[in-house]
Amino acid sequence: MLSAETDWGVGLLADRVVITPAPHRPWRGPSTAADILHCESAEPQQPRWEPAMHALLQRLRQDRPDRLRIKVRLSSEFVRWLVLPWPAGIDSINELHAMAQLQFREVFGPVAQDWRLSLAPVGAGQPLLVCAVDQALVDAFQSPQLVADGVRVQSVEPYFSAAFDRWLGRVGRKTSWFLAVEPQLVTVGLWLDGACRGVRCVRVGEGDPTQQWQQIQHAQSQMGLSLGSTVAPDAHAFVTGWERRARPEQLPHAVWLGSSDGPDGQNGLTRMASGL
Repeated sequence: MLSAETDWGVGLLADRVVITPAPHRPWRGPSTAADILHCESAEPQQPRWEPAMHALLQRLRQDRPDRLRIKVRLSSEFVRWLVLPWPAGIDSINELHAMAQLQFREVFGPVAQDWRLSLAPVGAGQPLLVCAVDQALVDAFQSPQLVADGVRVQSVEPYFSAAFDRWLGRVGRKTSWFLAVEPQLVTVGLWLDGACRGVRCVRVGEGDPTQQWQQIQHAQSQMGLSLGSTVAPDAHAFVTGWERRARPEQLPHAVWLGSSDGPDGQNGLTRMASGL
């Protein structure tokens, strides 16, 4: 008889990997605590994700369940975003992908030809939210060796996307900001008129929290100006992610999604690995 499959959530960052049992099916091994693997920074000519990926693969070759399913959430360190206007005269998904690839190459240069693009599902005529990840990173998770070892990769997606999908019922489609907080990076999304109008990553470091939220407010102002519109000053900012110290008291109209002592039982970086 085959053993039951075990589910892990994996958060992949530039300097660490976070592994946690999936909330709906905890791994009943020696411990259900999150496993945090620290790794060295990438060399100048090395992809930023490679040391973390190497650490994860080593972990998967060592102590793990016999049959394992993983869902991977990527740091915004490894993701590029564009919000594109819906192109006139395009009807097929293949044409949309081709148009998006062209836009990424115009913005980011020839390096974009090595990226895998993913388009968020939207209705015709709405702005297109497109993310790009190194094709080599996607390929690493499709390795035949992982399959041979009994590891099934169910999904690989940006943490920002996973968290927004998780909290969509709470956020709704009204005008609002959505912030996914990582240790040194905050991804800020703007929803306006029922659609995503912009995504920006803000590097905040680990300094004074007041200064960090000022940087985020500055990014919000720039995003609003770039759209030629003013976001209502009372628009909510929904915040999720890293550590309780990320609670944005300095950010007007902020709503913290979940808590470390709430029913999800998730705090710190385990929220990222779990897509919360």
